[in-house]
Amino acid sequence: MKMKKCISDCLLGKYIISICLLVFFNQAFAQENSTNSANDTVSSTSPAYMPVDYAYLDPLFINFLKFIPIDTSVVEGSRFDPLLNTNNLYQSLGIGGQAHQSINFDFTRDVGFSYFQFPYPLYYKTQKDIAFYRLKTSFTKIHYTFGIPSENKFAATHAQKFRNITAIFNLNGYLNEGYYPHQKNGNIIGDFTLHYELPSEIYGFRASYIYNRFRIEENGGLYDMDNFKDQMTTNLQGYNMKLYYAFNNLQSHDFLFHQYVNLQLKTKKSKKSHYLGTISHTFQYKNVTSRYTDIQPDSLYYRYLFYSSADSTADSISFQTFINTIQWTSYKPYREVSNNPYFIHFSGGLRHEYTETEPHQYFGHNFTLFGSTHIRLFSVVDIFAKLSYAFSDYNHNDAIAEATAKWYLNRKKAHLIGLNAQFYRFAPDYIYSYYQGNHNRWDTTWKKENVLKLSTYWQYGNYRVSVNYFMLKNRLILDNNYNPLLIDKYASVMQFQLFLPVRIKNFGFDINAWLQHSDNKYIPVPLFAGKSTIFYVFRLFQNKMQLQLGVDMMYNTNYFANGYYPLLHQFYYQEKNFIGNYFYFDSYINFKVQRIQFYFRLSHALSGLMGYNYFTTPNYPMQGRGYVLGINWRFYD
Repeated sequence: MKMKKCISDCLLGKYIISICLLVFFNQAFAQENSTNSANDTVSSTSPAYMPVDYAYLDPLFINFLKFIPIDTSVVEGSRFDPLLNTNNLYQSLGIGGQAHQSINFDFTRDVGFSYFQFPYPLYYKTQKDIAFYRLKTSFTKIHYTFGIPSENKFAATHAQKFRNITAIFNLNGYLNEGYYPHQKNGNIIGDFTLHYELPSEIYGFRASYIYNRFRIEENGGLYDMDNFKDQMTTNLQGYNMKLYYAFNNLQSHDFLFHQYVNLQLKTKKSKKSHYLGTISHTFQYKNVTSRYTDIQPDSLYYRYLFYSSADSTADSISFQTFINTIQWTSYKPYREVSNNPYFIHFSGGLRHEYTETEPHQYFGHNFTLFGSTHIRLFSVVDIFAKLSYAFSDYNHNDAIAEATAKWYLNRKKAHLIGLNAQFYRFAPDYIYSYYQGNHNRWDTTWKKENVLKLSTYWQYGNYRVSVNYFMLKNRLILDNNYNPLLIDKYASVMQFQLFLPVRIKNFGFDINAWLQHSDNKYIPVPLFAGKSTIFYVFRLFQNKMQLQLGVDMMYNTNYFANGYYPLLHQFYYQEKNFIGNYFYFDSYINFKVQRIQFYFRLSHALSGLMGYNYFTTPNYPMQGRGYVLGINWRFYD
């Protein structure tokens, strides 16, 4: 049956590719008749010129937007999964769409109550991940990827502007049957945004909704890593896994409504109106439910048995949150920063958050005062600052402060030197303080966690060199028995990062390299971790077609990488298995004509030639040699 399914998938893939190729050549020649350029960056008088920019929105702090042009180059076409991006260094569970964690240590914290941190930062969408488009008429993008043995990804984006209304829709779907027993996952992430502003610009609103759905078969990883390293069997379905019947179902709804009034004053002497700031109100509702089910729980794996029967276990984590925020700001919402050599903008307000957790363990009200500012001096210095303080309930006395200073040597070329400081004092995720499940139980009061981050960096365009220092106190993690562990001693992490995207005519070389050192064994980091890509772009048929040949590489030194515990959706500390010292190599071919692009990617091309210790997370092998075919297609009015 598996052989028949594989043959069926192959035939389906070939059929889809044949249809796409036929459409591609028809579309290519039709587009070439309308313009002489193979890129979208043609003259603004050309009908093919349709600039589209996007920016990300902060659901709490109103600030100026930084718009970025959409990527129309051939360079990033084959990176259909965010784990493949050169600037993303993550340990994963072997395939996309599942839990992952950054290899280079980092820390960030949002204002308010936190139940637990989701282990899907590159897939799980929040309000901070919504892209707000600036366009003239409409923009549409469709993306489909087909891989072997059975990996499918679909993505669609549509942004439309008519009169003073902007509507944006995104849909992402991912399905992977997996390579090892009980590894299948299927995810759906969708969002919709609607923005409207009166022609007078006095009143406007934005409504956005996000839906996340993850269904993952949790196999717990290999029962014995050494069996795989020694290749005890060539059949990947023949390896023993820790779990065979465990499922994780995560579903969330996130709705936000932001409305604002721009205050304007007109005098009798002057016909011009004077801007007096903006009063805004934001309402947000979040509902998250995660249900973990195992039909035949293994007591040796879970270690403890409190409530469940010997036949099944079901552990659920859910919460809902209602947030209301009111603030005054001198930033006009949804606007770009001005080019004035001097200015000062600031905002401040009050945020109220009500949270319920399920089972009924916590009902809490959280009030937070917050403010931010952006100051420009002498046209070359920009200073940013944010501050928030909570004064009630579980998060009482939480504080977050951040300050950044940028000195521009050349603003047009984004040549600058920057300094950044961040301080966090916060109550631990609630799951570390109180949890009652079938296999884990605790009720503990912890001290506030403290994290200080100091950074200095040099930037020139996309080139960046930075030095980071972290100091941590009372850091909470999971130990190797899946119980909370307090690191009460001070811990520090030093980092040096280099990101260089070199472009010399048609040749490109990108490198993302990290040197790190942690003085505490419970904060494990590799001494070196890096990713790079090398490619060359051929311009064919009088520059009407672009063909890119390239390779991607990744490597990190040995270290005790964190393990993963699916029941609590958390990574945990382990000191049994060294992970790393393996060289990953992918090759790819991209070609595009105008706005349609095809790609072929051969992943893990050296699989088996350097041994079989290819893990980024203990007990979870990376996928072996495989290939994917995909298409990207953009449309405009």
